Amino acid sequence: MASPYASSAKIAAAEAKLGGPIALDSSLLLKQLVVALGNVTGGGGGGSGTVTSFAFTNGAGISGTVTNATTTPTLALTLGAITPTSVNGNTITTGTGTLTLAAGKTLTASNTLTFAGTDGSTLNIGTGGTLGTAAYTAASAYATAAQGATADAALAKASNLSDLTNAATARTNLGLGTMATQAASAVTITGGTIAGLTGLGIRNAGTGAFDLTLAMNGTLTAGRTLTFNVTDANRAITLNGGDVSFVNSFTSAGNFATTITATATTNSTLPAGTDTLAGLGTAQTFTAAQIITGPTAAASTSALKINGVAYSGGSSTTTKPLLLVETSGVTSTGWSTLGTTLGVNGSTSLGTSARIIDVQYGGATMFNVNGSGAASLTGSMNAANFNAAANSWFTWTGRSVLYSPSDGVIKMMNAAENSFGRLCFGPATSGFTALKANTTTLQCRLADDSAYAAFDALSYKVGGTAGATGGTFTAITSITVTNGIVTAISGT
Repeated sequence: MASPYASSAKIAAAEAKLGGPIALDSSLLLKQLVVALGNVTGGGGGGSGTVTSFAFTNGAGISGTVTNATTTPTLALTLGAITPTSVNGNTITTGTGTLTLAAGKTLTASNTLTFAGTDGSTLNIGTGGTLGTAAYTAASAYATAAQGATADAALAKASNLSDLTNAATARTNLGLGTMATQAASAVTITGGTIAGLTGLGIRNAGTGAFDLTLAMNGTLTAGRTLTFNVTDANRAITLNGGDVSFVNSFTSAGNFATTITATATTNSTLPAGTDTLAGLGTAQTFTAAQIITGPTAAASTSALKINGVAYSGGSSTTTKPLLLVETSGVTSTGWSTLGTTLGVNGSTSLGTSARIIDVQYGGATMFNVNGSGAASLTGSMNAANFNAAANSWFTWTGRSVLYSPSDGVIKMMNAAENSFGRLCFGPATSGFTALKANTTTLQCRLADDSAYAAFDALSYKVGGTAGATGGTFTAITSITVTNGIVTAISGT
């Protein structure tokens, strides 16, 4: 079958009819157009003629409809899948893709472009502008999954820094210390300096304990105030361990304002337990055993001294001694209204033999007084006067008793109070004399009671009244008369 495209005469005739040259290439579109014009007859190449009929054959993606084929023909073309290789000098590579331009839109490329990507992808340039290098950088080079495949484990906004390789190193690089990882409810500060604070509030909303440490090694100017505000109800501030230092004075305010003033360097230690501090100007009651360790006494300085003036003028109950030692639970009511400096009131529950006063030296008793009022003295007593109460005794333990039953009468007895030995006038030797009681007879004996002793007197009375005679002498060996008076009688 002969090719319908071989006649160049027909092409020339078509160019004459169209009024211009036809550029031929391998495109079937133009060749088909030539065929459509194949029925054109003319005057033998003179460029003019008459169209007697017009027909169009569909093909190569172009279809056409001819109206008025023999009179005034009209051709309506419908373009389908065409395969041209060049349009207006632009090379088109054969393929099966689709290029869609919306109505009224223009696609302009001033440089060679190559579009490549996943099938079905959409490129949205947004409001326009010039695309930078990131627009044509591989997706694997982007930093986060939101921007592309994460290749270098970099930060992602949605991860909130949880995708850091080493959070501790990142904090160090940012200059953050360990406080950056501490919870607000459990903050530990072990050093450093906080400067420029105008106020510091420390609160504990729970019931647990917390530690507060304040340290200052610099010098603050006058007027600085550290305030602990413990509100709502009565509260206590407890200081455990370490030292609390105040300059000049410590003052508290409130219902019970307190000021502690140091007049010199002072070191004080508070005892353990719950106690009440004693004040100098307030009466105090000490309920526990106390040991007062004072310094060694010096010239004009006592180790322990109680200053004051004894009270006088009250009743026997109210006129208390200046210093009173009294058994707990016992009330003394018999004090002198003239006043007492030192008073001791023992307990009757101990019995009269219990010692109320016991003065010792080197662990040995020197002087004591018991509950019955008996006083014992191991040494001598020096006194300007010694007064004993009526019906009182002066005794030597286990020995003689001296007693005055009435005014002008003195009894000397043994410890059993049923006889008396002798009253020596000097040492109990033969060189001294004594008066010896022998039932109803009074004898003059040597002090050691080894023999009778001489008795010298200006006069003697033997029985009866003065100047009378009477009496009995037995075994008289001699009588000495001096100046007419009997001065000595020897014998019995």
